[in-house]
Amino acid sequence: MSTSTMLKEYNSNISPKLKEIDIYLKTEEQPFNIDNTASILDISKDELLHIMYVYDITSINISDFFTIMIKGSSKICRLFSRKLNCGLKTEYSPENISYIYDIDISEVYRACKKLNCYSFDDRTIKNILGEISIQSES
Repeated sequence: MSTSTMLKEYNSNISPKLKEIDIYLKTEEQPFNIDNTASILDISKDELLHIMYVYDITSINISDFFTIMIKGSSKICRLFSRKLNCGLKTEYSPENISYIYDIDISEVYRACKKLNCYSFDDRTIKNILGEISIQSES
């Protein structure tokens, strides 16, 4: 394991996955294919079928896609769900950032102190992510 930053994680994994999902939703015809939906959300077909069963989803339209994404267990699904739980915000507190990105709050506060900033918007959130060290597998 090596040390990286949350910004590198965001740029190399989170952002590309969100773009991939966005393109999928904009280009694929509804109802969405079960295998493709499971793959794009990084969940198993069995997990997807279980969520469909629990929420009485017979075919996957766009709103059902988001229900599945909120309930899915993959990293991107959990991040999406936590972001929705925080609500649509124009500014993010250290607590919001810690919760959404699943980062230890003490690491977020350390980065805030270094930047002397305790509130971030969609344009400036990358500043704090660049100051947060994480363990990476590369």
